[in-house]
Amino acid sequence: MKTFKIFSVVAATMLFSMLLSSCAKEEAGQSVQIEQKTLKAGDAPFTWTEACAGQPIVFTLTGVGNKQIRMWGMNATGDFEWIQVASATGSNKSKPLTFSTALEVGTHYFIYQIGSAWTPGNPSTQMEDGIEVVIDACDNCIPGLSYENNGGGSYTFTYVPEEDLTNADLVLTFAQGAYYSGLEGWSQNGQSATYQTSMDLVECEPISWTVTLTPDCSGNSNNSNVWTDFKVNGFSKKGSLSNIVIPCN
Repeated sequence: MKTFKIFSVVAATMLFSMLLSSCAKEEAGQSVQIEQKTLKAGDAPFTWTEACAGQPIVFTLTGVGNKQIRMWGMNATGDFEWIQVASATGSNKSKPLTFSTALEVGTHYFIYQIGSAWTPGNPSTQMEDGIEVVIDACDNCIPGLSYENNGGGSYTFTYVPEEDLTNADLVLTFAQGAYYSGLEGWSQNGQSATYQTSMDLVECEPISWTVTLTPDCSGNSNNSNVWTDFKVNGFSKKGSLSNIVIPCN
């Protein structure tokens, strides 16, 4: 009888250990799946160091095979496309690919290639299909307005407030008929050339709008001033920026 009791205790102990081992394996497997599902921009294999506007930021691409990193930008002819900024082939196939650059305040877009596969998509995709890298002004806050030509009549305006303002009145001024899209929620309030909205502004916290503009070529001019000013509470924030001009051809 004692022998049977000892055998039962040993068997129960072995069974309990097997169950614990099985549960541990299942939990480990679930953990791996969760990590894989939550991978996002900035996780391996494409990573970058944290940096403020104007400071060097280091991008790193890890993996085995030919590697390439491209950034959305303007080429030598003034067109926007995916421009190669770093590549590794041959003996460097297994080494991490790195490059360093300083970026302005705003959102920048990247794609990368390992072997023959591009992430995301392929080099023919549009800017918005890339991996977003958002650069803030941080403590090096430089208040003011800037704009970027995205090509195809698309422009991104970025404004860095110099102070906190509650319910500030914002006004963008375009030539008549120049605005096409991108300012949902803004209104004209009976004004043909301006679009207005109100919002709270936070000191050194950038805000931006991407708009599509089309030239007003109803006159005899060869060019159209599609954007001329931006005001906050009645004060112009254009500074030394030039008017945005699109040819009428």
